Amino acid sequence: MKTWITYAAAIAMGFSASLLLGEFALFDTIVGSVVPVLIDIGVFILFPMVFITFASGISSLRRHSRTSLMFFTTILWSLFTTMVLSAAAAAVFKLLPFTLNDTTAISRFTVLPDGLDKITATRVFSLLFHRNAFMQFFASDSHLLPIISIAAVIGYALKPNIEVIRPAYVVMNSFSEAMFRIARFFAVFGAITVGFTASSFFRTVDFDGMFYTNLSYFSIIGIATFIALFVILPLLFVLFTGFRRGNPYRVLFGATAACLAGFFTSNQLWATTVLLPTARKNNQIQKRIAGTTLPLYTILGKGGSAMMATVTLLVLITMATKKVPSWTEAMVAAAFCSIFSLLSSFNLGYETLAILLMACSAMSIDLQSLNLMVLALLPIIGGAATMIDTAIAAFGSAYSSRLIVTGMKTPYRELI
Repeated sequence: MKTWITYAAAIAMGFSASLLLGEFALFDTIVGSVVPVLIDIGVFILFPMVFITFASGISSLRRHSRTSLMFFTTILWSLFTTMVLSAAAAAVFKLLPFTLNDTTAISRFTVLPDGLDKITATRVFSLLFHRNAFMQFFASDSHLLPIISIAAVIGYALKPNIEVIRPAYVVMNSFSEAMFRIARFFAVFGAITVGFTASSFFRTVDFDGMFYTNLSYFSIIGIATFIALFVILPLLFVLFTGFRRGNPYRVLFGATAACLAGFFTSNQLWATTVLLPTARKNNQIQKRIAGTTLPLYTILGKGGSAMMATVTLLVLITMATKKVPSWTEAMVAAAFCSIFSLLSSFNLGYETLAILLMACSAMSIDLQSLNLMVLALLPIIGGAATMIDTAIAAFGSAYSSRLIVTGMKTPYRELI
């Protein structure tokens, strides 16, 4: 059965379970205990997979002199989509300047997580390079930069331009194929994880006290998400590919399971585990492109997080100052959110909040503790941000792949 069907069914079952069993303490205990374990299992295969597929992909791209094109298109797509989505978020807020109507139900948090707005160069370089290369594999369990850096070095050396290197090149490509086979297994059975995370989501979110009383604010979030997924990203894709590289909505459809996983887990690493095999099979992304671009998008492709941070920041500024920011102020806020989104990946699960805090610090804005409310909003705005970030990665990998090789349609019966 196709993943878009199984994932949607799992979400429906998770909602039904939370509705029928949500009052039982045992159910809460089981879901609360199982969800972190299932997410860890989903990310478990990602780090070795990225190491092997990234090294294999770089070596293959170097063999065909396509490495520069891959990096250029990835960076271009990441930066451009981030700027456009942030500006669109500011425009949506200016057209619909709604705020939070009732803050009593979402002001139960008193302390922010430490270090969200303190990303230092030392921290970045400690993940990028370590004096002992083997320590790169243990430098972080929430960021792919250490794995990518060592894989890039090995992949660079694996270019099969001499006879003695070719056996190693072939072996690495075989390992890469094995990793994609394992990832496909995780993607198929990932519906189980999505079912539990959906149940946890519906159990955790206070729909009566938070969602319905602040429906105007969440309507902005919904409109911004819809515009990003179904208008801006498809339009940018056809513009970047010259209207000749395939149907953008087919690309989005192929990434449906990964986008749903991103929303209900708010974890782009877990969503990337699902996206790697589905992008390759459903969207006909070459293995070397999927294995290199998708890990990079977990670091660079944070346009969705910047978009949600921009909307929420403008809402909080309006509440703190009692006036709606001007167009200039809104675009300045969007620009700062775009810039700081490049550092947000160092705070897995808190990307939107980290961007908001760093933008406030740079703009010298005092939100008078209103930023604490973002913690209560994170299950929804964080999920929406991760879903858009996952779609950015799907479109970006398809864009790079279409420029390197002519895309082909996957018959529906062969979709994962």
